[in-house]
Amino acid sequence: MDKEARLKFHEMQANWWMHSATNGHAATRKMYHGISSDDRPFTPEELRDDAMKISKRHMDLYLELAELGKE
Repeated sequence: MDKEARLKFHEMQANWWMHSATNGHAATRKMYHGISSDDRPFTPEELRDDAMKISKRHMDLYLELAELGKE
């Protein structure tokens, strides 16, 4: 994948995760705080926050990639 394609991928992923957090879709995921499913599940707020962190990570990766070679 070339640089432009990777930039587009991170842009789209950031948008998808942000939208997922804001429209409630991220809260439909099943995630737990431990290894077994007997452990405490994430709350809807934690799932939303996790989706926003994923979105932010893609934004950071986009910026990092965009600045490569500019120095």
